[in-house]
Amino acid sequence: MTAGSAPDPPELEVPEPIRRAEALHRLMVRSYQVEYARRAVVTGHSALLMMGLPAHGARLGQVSLARTRPGRTRAAKTLLLGPHDPGATVSEAGVVDAATAVVEHGLRAGMRSALASSDQALRAGSTDVAALREAIARARNRTGVPALHALPSLVDPVAESVGESLLRFDLMMAGFAVESQVRLTTRSGARRVDFVIKGTRVIVEFDGLKKFAGPRSSGAVPATFARDAELIELGYQVVHVFWNELGDIKLLQRRVMSAHRASARAVGA
Repeated sequence: MTAGSAPDPPELEVPEPIRRAEALHRLMVRSYQVEYARRAVVTGHSALLMMGLPAHGARLGQVSLARTRPGRTRAAKTLLLGPHDPGATVSEAGVVDAATAVVEHGLRAGMRSALASSDQALRAGSTDVAALREAIARARNRTGVPALHALPSLVDPVAESVGESLLRFDLMMAGFAVESQVRLTTRSGARRVDFVIKGTRVIVEFDGLKKFAGPRSSGAVPATFARDAELIELGYQVVHVFWNELGDIKLLQRRVMSAHRASARAVGA
């Protein structure tokens, strides 16, 4: 992404089948809201989707509700009726606050998915780090919550997409510390790159679906090559990661280390 350009709408990264599934999920949520009026509120991935926030890794065929009073968890094919959280804030539409929704989603989908939702929730101003900490503290007796304790320290509201958040998490799991959304000055002007590996001259870029597919993809490949060439002139090596490569930690380690060695050779030449 070039400097100064506005971030693309997040939905442009979402494949059409997923968009349809999310739309169907919201219809299912409204149906269950009628059935469980005043007895349950929308939470977890269902609440995130109702707020227009991403819920990577969610089971879109199952609606997540929380009881408004104590009771047992009920799990069915299309409905998960979870425990009551008296500390959650509930909107007039019967949807819990973003922080509570993120934590509930994270308990089921894991830290990686919770991080992607958290980044976008902070970016949208739907929650803040303090609220995340409070929601995690309220869930302290829930199975799986210890894995979320680090979440408030890992969130980054400058992440422009779910893919960037997932890639940042993968880089951390691969053992790399990163700087996000770094501006570099090339001969054509300022450029903004997704990540620079700290202590190296390696840039890592997430290339989502929107970049090389769809009506705006014309010219993306030559523009990317030209941009990379300018960054290489500055002594950097550029690693591109595509959606289908996310989660492959070993591949990421090999490519970043190979780029690091290439940048070291270039400096020493």
